[in-house]
Amino acid sequence: MQIHNDEQFSFYVIEGVDGAGKSTLGQLLSSKIGGIHYETPSKIFKPSQPLIDQSASVNAQFLFYLSANAQASNDITTMRANQPVVCVRYIYSTIAYHVAKGLELDWAISLINSTNLVLPSKVFLLVQGG
Repeated sequence: MQIHNDEQFSFYVIEGVDGAGKSTLGQLLSSKIGGIHYETPSKIFKPSQPLIDQSASVNAQFLFYLSANAQASNDITTMRANQPVVCVRYIYSTIAYHVAKGLELDWAISLINSTNLVLPSKVFLLVQGG
């Protein structure tokens, strides 16, 4: 199944808490639609992630993850020219996580608006069943 959206293939985002099944669902959906499975932060950001998470201020952590999302947006824009893309975690979890840690929402939104991130076709929020 191939879905076109504005001259490009669809871009789906799966968000949710740890353990909700985002990666599993992302892999299954990607396989089902013949798409690319993409997880953030990407491989180029992964080596720095533990140090940033442990040592950086909330503002610095947010800037790190915003940069990772900007790279993801660029990667996804290129990839979806040929196939649909299913992304696990994107800017929405970045906002929620850092605002919960005390980041000022207005500042975050102003920075996000200046990055011109590609918008997904659909966003799915997974919650852990109880």
